[in-house]
Order: sequence, then C-alpha cells, then structure tokens
Amino acid sequence: MGNFIGDILSKILEFIFVAFFWLFDKLAAFLVKSGIVESETTAQVISISIVCFIYLVLNGIFISPKRIVGGSMYESEG
Repeated sequence: MGNFIGDILSKILEFIFVAFFWLFDKLAAFLVKSGIVESETTAQVISISIVCFIYLVLNGIFISPKRIVGGSMYESEG
C-alpha cells in the first residue's frame, strides 16, 4: 500500500515540476516574441522571477496565518 501512495505522490510532484518548466518556457518565449526583452537568457530569468513572485503571493494568501490585529472580535467593550 505504501508503494502505491508513494507512486501517486511521485507522479503528482513530477507533473507540478514539469508544469513549472513549461510555464517558464512559454513565458520566456512570449517575452522574446513580443519584443519586451532581447535575449533568451534575460527572458528566462524574468519568467522565473515572475512565477516565483506569483507563487509567493499565492502562498501568502492561502497559507499565511490568519490573525486579527487589535484584539479579538469577541471582546466586550464594557
């Protein structure tokens, strides 16, 4: 049973890994074809930076701790 779950997790991680490389490649090709950057290397660095920034923003939205600043909303003001 352990090998079965391990194989499933391995395939999921492989898909995510390949999807990120595909996204880097497509974004770099778009940057070069649209004329925003001149060299392929610069386009790859910019595409990796953009995807990492999007990842950090989504990570901050969905995984960040949820806390209320300024006290509890259940405190009485009495």
